[in-house]
This record gives sequence, structure tokens and C-alpha cells, in this order.
Amino acid sequence: MAFEDAEARMQAAVFRHTSNCTVVFGDSTFRAIFNNPDATFDSALIASTPELRYPTSEGLSRDDAITIDGVPYVVATVPRRIGAGGESVASVERP
Repeated sequence: MAFEDAEARMQAAVFRHTSNCTVVFGDSTFRAIFNNPDATFDSALIASTPELRYPTSEGLSRDDAITIDGVPYVVATVPRRIGAGGESVASVERP
């Protein structure tokens, strides 16, 4: 088995067990990890940078329209590869 195939199988297993959301992008539906930290001070929202961690093979780009668990989002940043490159992270925002 080629390294790329082994990595793809490993990434699929990781996302099956650690994902917390379903993403729809065009005709593709996949599992991902959605981190939506809200920073508050005295009950007022002061910062929020939601991020999506997903398999790089899904091919998201900046300004792509996606839905996360049925809620519309737009990829706000150029996705960056992490680890061995099989995963990517991008900031997302509500349109």
C-alpha cells in the first residue's frame, strides 16, 4: 500500500471517530471538526473565530459556500494544511 493510501485511510478513521459536524459542499457531504470558540467579556461577545478542520481531499478554497450542520457558512481564509497534509484547517464565517 502506498503511503498516500495509508494516510487517507488513517484520516478517514480519525474523522469518523472525532468529528462533531457534517459539512455539505456542493455535491459532497463529509464529516469534520468544527471549533466555534466565542470569547466574551462581561457577557459581551468580543471575538469569535470559528474554524473547520477537515480532510484536505475535500478541496475547499477561500470564499466557498458550505453548510455546517445545516447552517450556511463561507470559507473565510485560504485553508492551510496541517500534519502530513492530509488535514486542512480554515476559518469560516456566516455569510
